[in-house]
Amino acid sequence: MTSFHLRNYIEYFRTNPTIRTVIINCTLQRKDPEEVKSILETVSCLTEEIEDLHIILQGLDIRDIRLFSQYDQNLHYAVSTPFYNALFHRQNTFDDEHGEILSVMGSSESKEKLAIGNVDAYLKYFSYVASNSVRPIQ
Repeated sequence: MTSFHLRNYIEYFRTNPTIRTVIINCTLQRKDPEEVKSILETVSCLTEEIEDLHIILQGLDIRDIRLFSQYDQNLHYAVSTPFYNALFHRQNTFDDEHGEILSVMGSSESKEKLAIGNVDAYLKYFSYVASNSVRPIQ
């Protein structure tokens, strides 16, 4: 997002104070560290300029949520990976020791049970990141 676009969005939110939630689609930016940095800068600017604005990050790589932990009060994540993994019989677990989500192909569990277990693994990961107060590397 360019600074021109960002200024226009900020002005729009200021003139429309009933809008309290915005979704940022991160799907195409998730592989490029410079693009993720750009999303981080956008989130930082929006949360500083617009009080009580909630931002949903859709499609962000799960490992990058650590970068956004300082904005947890205003950020939400839309994650579909646990469900897609279940569709393809991939089981996710949370590794407490290393603080990461592991994925194993070929589970014989039903897709429904896999989806529930996968979501649980992601919730444990979110909790881990929040409880360890992981902050971005400067």
